[in-house]
Amino acid sequence: MFLKRLVIKAELLIRFCGFVCVLLFASFACANKIDSSGTVKLYSDVPVGKIGEVTLTIDIASAHTAGNTAKPALVIIHGGAWRRGSKESKRKSIEGYASKGFVGAALMYRFAPDYTFPAQVEDVKAAIRFLKANAATYGIDPNRIIVLGTSAGAHLAAMLAVTGNNDPFATHGLWESENASIFAAVLLAGPLAEFEHPSYRNNQSLAMFLGAKPSDAPELAVAAMPITYVDETDSPMFIAHGDADTVVNVQASRVFASALAKEQVKYEYRELAGAGHAIAKTHPDIYKQALRFIKQLIAEANKKQGVK
Repeated sequence: MFLKRLVIKAELLIRFCGFVCVLLFASFACANKIDSSGTVKLYSDVPVGKIGEVTLTIDIASAHTAGNTAKPALVIIHGGAWRRGSKESKRKSIEGYASKGFVGAALMYRFAPDYTFPAQVEDVKAAIRFLKANAATYGIDPNRIIVLGTSAGAHLAAMLAVTGNNDPFATHGLWESENASIFAAVLLAGPLAEFEHPSYRNNQSLAMFLGAKPSDAPELAVAAMPITYVDETDSPMFIAHGDADTVVNVQASRVFASALAKEQVKYEYRELAGAGHAIAKTHPDIYKQALRFIKQLIAEANKKQGVK
């Protein structure tokens, strides 16, 4: 009898502990979703607008609460040769940035070959205009929007940095009251120039993006290159590229950085010896270097404006 009672008490204790653990796990899981106490909330698949049959969406991670000071936004544009990839793959990253004093966001864009240039540029610009129009909702400082891209995402981020609200890339009719200028950009292993380079001669991804081989449509290729639009009004940029990149030749970033220097655009260039295309994976410290660059820019801008 005594042994039976002991077993019953043990079972009750195990059930109680299990119940407590469930409660603790549930409260922890919810902590990343509720913003009432300043913790991170993820807004998934927020509609930006519809273009034809495609609804553009964006994911936003924010720790904003009513009365808080607006924060800089760090927007990720995924890579994937302009024809694959997803914003969903960046959700953990944007939640991480949201916990470090930014509002994180990851956007989508239409893919080649179904949609060719300039569709992708127009899509990312629409997303920036959306963030500015809805800045108060998500606690964003609309004058402190930073864009980070790798590979094809770096190309699109660069286009944002060098074209501002260039009218040819604003044909959507979405959020027209806002402009698509950004505060700064981080460009990792991006095709920023030299589309006529021999390494692109038979590049299927570039041909799909343009709708033709660069050699067959040279004017179109020039229009799609960020270097074409470089001038003294461009946003500051952090650029990194591996000198052993066999996907996007490092010469693209070298030439682009030289063009920025000529126009006296603020930039920082890091060339990684022996690194290939996936520098974000092989050299994760590059993100720390980029964030230092961004935070310094923000500090300088705040000082200039008398913001503490």
